[in-house]
Amino acid sequence: MSDPMPQTLSELCEVLRPEHELLGARFGHLDKIAAMIPLSYVCPEEEEGAFNKKAALVDLSGLPTILQSGKTAVPFTEMTYAGNKLAVGQCAFEALLLGDGTLASISLLARSGDKEFVSWCVPVRAAVTFAWLQFLLRSAGKTGQPFQGLEIHDVSSKLLPLLLAGPSSSNVLSDYLGEQQLPTSGQTANLYLDKILCLVVALPAALAPSYLLLVPPVAARVLWRSLLSFQEVVPVGRLAAKAWAEDALPWLTWVSTKDQVIKSMSELHDAQVLRSGHDFIGARGLLSR
Repeated sequence: MSDPMPQTLSELCEVLRPEHELLGARFGHLDKIAAMIPLSYVCPEEEEGAFNKKAALVDLSGLPTILQSGKTAVPFTEMTYAGNKLAVGQCAFEALLLGDGTLASISLLARSGDKEFVSWCVPVRAAVTFAWLQFLLRSAGKTGQPFQGLEIHDVSSKLLPLLLAGPSSSNVLSDYLGEQQLPTSGQTANLYLDKILCLVVALPAALAPSYLLLVPPVAARVLWRSLLSFQEVVPVGRLAAKAWAEDALPWLTWVSTKDQVIKSMSELHDAQVLRSGHDFIGARGLLSR
């Protein structure tokens, strides 16, 4: 059942399309994703209830993913992302500010290794997020290469993201684990799910219990069917998933536009995407308001 490795984000969005068609999905465009994605299935009411009563399974293909790696990844990431400074295996929602203190994005940032970070943002903010990080890296290189060896790559087509969310989600995943330990909220781990090695991100408390599963595309259909074999798992389209996420994370509406996003330091603190102190790019712009 394995398929060729997708080379583009559009190809990645096609990996699970046969599975969605079997389930009667309605396809369309959403959130500036160029490819067609499953918006809903035959019973929208069941989809909405899955987040509160069962376990919602969502194909998040098209979610922008950025990898920052190298010996200087830690100082660069802590300078650019304004949220909590992460230990290996931790994740958090963090503000990424432009030089004037306006928002480039609010990303889910995970420290996946000693010298490696992965981040995800909403599609509409992907271009400005990636361009800003690349600009900062190039600018630093012109002043003595303080971040020599750092690499920043768009890896959105390398792993297929699935969301499993709802009160039954932890029990479902625990059924795969054996001696492995499921990460708690705000933690990440590499786990075998049905003999498939995946990066499992237990999302921060506002969305708990929920998990982002980063799956090799060649094994995505196998794992999708395996998860749906549980009676408590319900396939859910992007429309219901977006409503659920925006209800739990009100700041998502801030970054759902290409327009300039201006928020105060207190608003960002209240949203829990900004750390105390001013040791990050954009702090001076925030203080000047």
